[in-house]
Amino acid sequence: MPGIPNSTAVQRALSVLEQLDSSLRGLNISKISRQLEIPKSSAHVIVVTLERLGYVQRKPDSLNYRLAKGTAAPGGQGVHLLRTAVLVIRHG
Repeated sequence: MPGIPNSTAVQRALSVLEQLDSSLRGLNISKISRQLEIPKSSAHVIVVTLERLGYVQRKPDSLNYRLAKGTAAPGGQGVHLLRTAVLVIRHG
């Protein structure tokens, strides 16, 4: 959209949520990084922040992460997840 500032961090956080939503077994940091073509360090910061906020959880005995119960991908609760993404930026 012309004239509207763009936030890469928000886009990345929402993309991580979308990727996790589309995965049946969850994804590890390396896979998220490759799929989104972002540095592993960035993927890690986003995922850990989303985990701390309760939107992502690490699968027991695994390096994979998945959406926490009650978390919907951006298509369902877009406004709520956008607010979450803004929190990720502020606290990440």
